[in-house]
Amino acid sequence: MLRKVSKKLESTQKKVPKRWQSYRARKKHILGLKRMPPDIKRGLVKDALKETRQRISADWEDYRGKKYAIIYGSDIDNFNLTKKFTTKNTEQFFYKAFPDYDEKDLETLVPELLKRERLTGLLVILKVRNKKTDTIAYASELFTETSLARVREKGETIYSHVAHKFKSSDTDVVEYELISIHLRLIYEKAKAL
Repeated sequence: MLRKVSKKLESTQKKVPKRWQSYRARKKHILGLKRMPPDIKRGLVKDALKETRQRISADWEDYRGKKYAIIYGSDIDNFNLTKKFTTKNTEQFFYKAFPDYDEKDLETLVPELLKRERLTGLLVILKVRNKKTDTIAYASELFTETSLARVREKGETIYSHVAHKFKSSDTDVVEYELISIHLRLIYEKAKAL
């Protein structure tokens, strides 16, 4: 287990200098353009720096997610456990789907999860990117057995029901791309005898 974590750490640590090297090469190229005005050059260099920092942050976020998944494991197939915490009355678990997860599988997964003992609710969260403006937004819906039955009566799928909330919240969005699917399982705390 620790060997897997250390390999992932090494690969992430190797990526960071490569990202900065790529940034320096790009910056050198931009600053070497003689016909471009200096203010445009500064803007392009700032954009390159911002993009490099975002990529490095994404690399480290990916590492932390994989590390947590390796150490704690997951009881749901094709999902990584990313976080767990307790409140006064509940225990909550956050899961993130693997990148190749098919959203059609939510139709069988959600009813299965709702049958678990002490589960009070299941929050399905979609992280989507607007293709036109390249902005990221979240759409979510809390499911219980009764709310799932209502969705089924309407003849909607779970994915389309949650995605509909995203579409109705922003009227300009026509095309969007699914980035990831997250689940938040909310359990009632076990009562002490």
